[in-house]
Amino acid sequence: MNQKEFDKVIEVLAEIRNWLEDVTEIIKAIDELIDMHTAKLEGKPVETTPKLEDIKKAFPNQLLDKIEVTESEGMIFIKPKKFLGSKLFASLAEVCKQLGGEYISMGRDSHFRIVKTPKEEETR
Repeated sequence: MNQKEFDKVIEVLAEIRNWLEDVTEIIKAIDELIDMHTAKLEGKPVETTPKLEDIKKAFPNQLLDKIEVTESEGMIFIKPKKFLGSKLFASLAEVCKQLGGEYISMGRDSHFRIVKTPKEEETR
């Protein structure tokens, strides 16, 4: 193996490492959200609601810079900044679905919406 081939292997391994780090962060964020919703379904007190930053952690870095994530009126909105293409859109849709979100088709204003769960004290 010459130096150029070796450098390419190192570059690919670095990309794989970055991808695995993204996947690990996504899994952690989704696990936290699942635990919160499971506790609520079991009637246990829910201490926190998903925070905007927790939601953002669920998206891979390659997608995060291509979407706008905002919060308003007890909901989190995720909107692509521009056309994503089918692969990135599918990735966005999958993460939003895992977070309990839904797609709202409104032409240029289409977006994903995740309803925030109110704190347990607020629901009593």
